[in-house]
Amino acid sequence: MYCVILFRSLTDVQRAAALLRRSGLSAEPLRLPTALARGSCAQGIRLRESYLAAAMERLEKSAVRITGVYDVLPDGRYREVLW
Repeated sequence: MYCVILFRSLTDVQRAAALLRRSGLSAEPLRLPTALARGSCAQGIRLRESYLAAAMERLEKSAVRITGVYDVLPDGRYREVLW
């Protein structure tokens, strides 16, 4: 299963993806449904759910602002994860 981490800007997405790749974690930038961003552009990264804890640890130590974390359900819907 996969999860997505939302960010405020495309720049934050690029920084986060680069940071995670340097840490050995695969992270794919993607556009998300605007409903997830509550009205603005939704930008994020997709990664395996098993990478989430390590990814959040690394991102929390950086200056990248996270705006949300979601599980991607098998039917394609998103479920918010409290982090």
